[in-house]
Amino acid sequence: MTADSPYLKYAMCNAAVVETAALKISPLGAGFMSGEGLFETVRVRNSRPVLFEAHHARLAASLRGLDDHPSTSSRGELHTRCMRVIAANDLVNGSLKIIAFKELTGWAELILVRLPSYGPADYERGFQLKTFPGDLRVDPLNALKSLNYLRNAYARRVAVAAGFNDALFIDPTRQVLEGASANIFIVKDCVISTPPLGSGILPGVMRAAIIGRLGVRSVQEREVSQDELLEADEVFVTNALLGVMPVSRVDSTNYDLGKNAVTRSVMTAISAQLV
Repeated sequence: MTADSPYLKYAMCNAAVVETAALKISPLGAGFMSGEGLFETVRVRNSRPVLFEAHHARLAASLRGLDDHPSTSSRGELHTRCMRVIAANDLVNGSLKIIAFKELTGWAELILVRLPSYGPADYERGFQLKTFPGDLRVDPLNALKSLNYLRNAYARRVAVAAGFNDALFIDPTRQVLEGASANIFIVKDCVISTPPLGSGILPGVMRAAIIGRLGVRSVQEREVSQDELLEADEVFVTNALLGVMPVSRVDSTNYDLGKNAVTRSVMTAISAQLV
């Protein structure tokens, strides 16, 4: 499967299960016209949404930060709706996309589902990243998982066209930030480091799960320079769908996936939480 696997037959729009092909959303709403909306992508494993509480908490916090935020569903209410659309599609493993967006008549909700995006072969090959200029500190909205996603989508498209899997943003001072769709970690001399949230990166649910599982003494949240990245022993990226993905290449620098014991240990440690 690829990250662009099609959405499955049934979706949920404003608490009603409908056929995905029959969805109708006005292009005149602010969700379409100006990208006014937020989303969460949630992994589904054994027909259950993974790390759902953390996803709900991030979505609720992001919505509260908007000037005219809608009333937020409780975790239980949203979980029930997600389970309904999972059941409608007989989905065992895959992902949910939960979208809260501005329609003509106010805020609306859409829940879509997909089959798995990545398989064992992807983890054996590892991801290849192409660096891309970016400065997230100048815009606090970059820390929101919003529908205004053109910068990330464009950077990723450029990277994929060049034969890479994703783009990796580097700021003007040559500090590493994040991927277009993932957070990044480096390993040097068995020490794990990742850029801090203060750099304007997305507060990834999987990133937080790893730090929570390994402990703040095991993961350093600090600025990471591009030179440190290129001199790292191991590199890996994370998001809700990837879990932990080894990185085999950044630009022209290669990393030996046969010598990434720390990355493999993180993959094992976090796998228990993906239930």
